[in-house]
This record gives sequence, structure tokens and C-alpha cells, in this order.
Amino acid sequence: MNSQGDQEPIRPFETITGDAVGYCIYCGGTDGLSKEHIVPYFLAGGFTLPKASCKECSKITQKFEEALSYTFFFALRRRYNIQRRSKRGSVSYPIILKQNGQDSKRSIPFSQLPAVVVWPFFDEPGILIGQNPNNTISGISFTISNVSDLFPGPHTDGTFEIEINLHYFLRLMAKIAHGMFIFNNKDPSWQPLLQDTIRFGYWIPFYVGNFTEQLAAFEPASPPPKASDLTPIRKIWSYVSRIQEDRDSEYLVTVIDPFLPGRSPRYEVVTARRPLPGWAILQNAKQMQLPISPQTQFISDPVRVVIEAETGDHRTNIPFGPRGDYGLS
Repeated sequence: MNSQGDQEPIRPFETITGDAVGYCIYCGGTDGLSKEHIVPYFLAGGFTLPKASCKECSKITQKFEEALSYTFFFALRRRYNIQRRSKRGSVSYPIILKQNGQDSKRSIPFSQLPAVVVWPFFDEPGILIGQNPNNTISGISFTISNVSDLFPGPHTDGTFEIEINLHYFLRLMAKIAHGMFIFNNKDPSWQPLLQDTIRFGYWIPFYVGNFTEQLAAFEPASPPPKASDLTPIRKIWSYVSRIQEDRDSEYLVTVIDPFLPGRSPRYEVVTARRPLPGWAILQNAKQMQLPISPQTQFISDPVRVVIEAETGDHRTNIPFGPRGDYGLS
């Protein structure tokens, strides 16, 4: 806590700068290159790639990152005091309070907002379960962790709304996975898959999703987390997978474990593929054709999620509505 009694700002545990790339990691261009944050600054991202994004692609990624920053992540960023470049802006958030059986709408300081973490939960990436490429995000639910008791001071119970563009959220997961691939990969046989999906937004559910059985397997955090454990991205790692529809290739799947404290869905992003050794190709040749993205922006609308939170309510990862399909087939 600082001298004003506010939660200390959450900043990266460490700042690591990768090698200068020398080309745009999204379109391949070489003009007007700038530094790229792999995890966005507003989520306390500490990994950067110098000379890695052109002006046009920076505008594209900034558009969906800023939209998420000021909608879905806004209350979370301000409640947890995650680092931000500007100290200006709203100092309160609208919430509906129940008083004497009546609902009343008020704006309260972020420091009194219930400390909840909300995450969308999706089907598995379509490519891993044999689905054809499409733009429909199906099987949506949401999870909630309420960690208000980690913070001292008054908390206000009530109902509030957040807005999320689900396609933008999945594009952000794809951008993080792609950036970490570029940061770490030294093997030229791996072919990145996500450049056009990040730029234009098509085929997102084909490459990004969750394990559907994972939600039921969550267990309460042990030992109990502390406020000092807060970090927007817990861990990013990867594994190699094979799929039945593509016998001559193997795929790199990036796993993004988000917010601590509390537990959250684990997002999986099919990030790259490479051919198997020649002997395997000769025996089992069956190359899968991957979808080609139209060179126009995919248009998607946000959805609104209503959250009821109470101080002392220790519910963790309870799925709640809406559940359904979003996007265009």
C-alpha cells in the first residue's frame, strides 16, 4: 500500500528486451518499424521486441488492445492498479447497489469496487478437434474469482457490468502467443500461422480456445494467495502436438495462464507448424490446407456481462451466463 492507502501499482516482475527483429512480425514489411510489447503495457507486459511492428500493423493491434483496455479490462486494471501511462481519466465506476430491497445506481471509487476477476471460457481450438475453419465463437461461458478479502478497507457489494468483444479478446491471445514465438524461436523450420488472423481477425476460433474439461478440474488455490501475488499473466509456455488431419506436420501450441491470484481458464493458441522429417512424410503424406484470410477487417460486436459480487463471497470459477454462439459462420 502507498501513502494514500491505495494498492501499489502492478508492474512487470522484470523487463526483457529481445533481439531486434528487423521486419514487421505481422505483415513482413520493413519500413517504419517500432518496438512491440508482447503482453500489452496495460497488462504489465515486460517482454518487448525492438523493430518488430510497422505503423499500419501497430494501428491494427492498438485498436483491439485499446478497445479491451477501456472495456473488458478497465475495471480490473483500475481496481488492481495495474500500471498505466496516463494518470487522468475516471476515478469511479458505476455499480448498482441493493438498499432496503431497492436498486440504486451509484458511482464508487475503484478502491471500493469488489475485487473480482472475470474470464471468458471457449471451446477448444477448432484445428485440434477436427473442425472446419469458421468465424463462429461457440460454447461461451464466463468464470469469476472474487478476491476482495485480499484487500483492506471498505468494499461495496453490488452489481456491475463489463463489456467484451470476444473476437478482440481471442486476437489478443493470438498476438501474445505469436509475439512469444518470435521472441523465443530459433528453428527456421517452424512456420508461424497467426499473422493474418491477428491483422484481420478471421479464423480466430480455429486457432484459439480452451480445454473444455478444464473448468471442472479447477481446485481452490493453495496456499491462499496474497495481494502481493497479483500478476496479470501468470505463465506462458508451449508444447508440440500432432493432429489427425495433418499427418506430415506437427504443431506448436502456446499456453497462456492469466491472472493471479485465483484460478482462470488456460488459453491455448495453435501458433506454428513444421514438417515432420522426410521419412515420416513419405510414409504418411497427408498435408492439410490451412485457411487463407480475406484482406479485410472482420467485424464483430461486443457482448455485456452482468456481475453480482459480495465481499466475503469466496466463489471461484463459477460459470455464469451468457452461454451461446457469437460471430458469423
